[in-house]
Amino acid sequence: MADRISFDSVLDMAQGLPGAIVDREVFLRETLGKRCDSCQVEDAIRGNPARAGISRDVIDELAESCISSERMRSTVLSAAAGIPGGLTMIPAMMADGVQTFAHAMRLAQMLAYLYGWSSLYEGKVLQEEGKMKLALFLGVMFGVSQANKAIVEIMKQVAEHCEKALIEQALTKGALYPIVKQALKVLGVQINKQLFSKTVAKAIPLLGAVLSGGITYVTMGTMAESLQKELRKHYKVFGTTIDA
Repeated sequence: MADRISFDSVLDMAQGLPGAIVDREVFLRETLGKRCDSCQVEDAIRGNPARAGISRDVIDELAESCISSERMRSTVLSAAAGIPGGLTMIPAMMADGVQTFAHAMRLAQMLAYLYGWSSLYEGKVLQEEGKMKLALFLGVMFGVSQANKAIVEIMKQVAEHCEKALIEQALTKGALYPIVKQALKVLGVQINKQLFSKTVAKAIPLLGAVLSGGITYVTMGTMAESLQKELRKHYKVFGTTIDA
């Protein structure tokens, strides 16, 4: 079953789950408000946290808090989906896999907004540019090296003060597009590998919940840390130039 699941189909299903789409303004106001004054928070929402003068150390702490919270939430839900286990639970793998993917989506958005990126969604609609960026963030989380390369190239253009429209064009149909397409292809393979690992875990009676939850806990932590590491390298660029 897993080899028939595409990135687009998983994305469509995940977007329909409650909380999968993160409202940038609401999230930044609530999260930054824990450590910053109201003026800084509003400046960060209008521009980005770096330009608002929020140190990377503060952003790192807030990002790690988000990772810890989402990691635990996704682990609990994954473990619950693994009860009671056995072959009859294999159809539940899809629901669990999509749920885990939705948490990865949430974390990708949260980390992107904390480290300076503009909203991926227009309202609750994911436009082509936003989809490509989200795919790159998820690609980094799933270990797709082409995704890291594309983010580095985007940030080079941002640092050179390229117009946002030109960056969008390069991302969706220009110089960056072939890199993004390759990243999407590899990302699809990686997603299917993870879904297959959950299928195997759930097929083991009684231990299905423990194994599924354990897989989620380990992989979600590794994925989130990979994205955080990539995004934090470019944080200071947002303090002196346009949003991406």
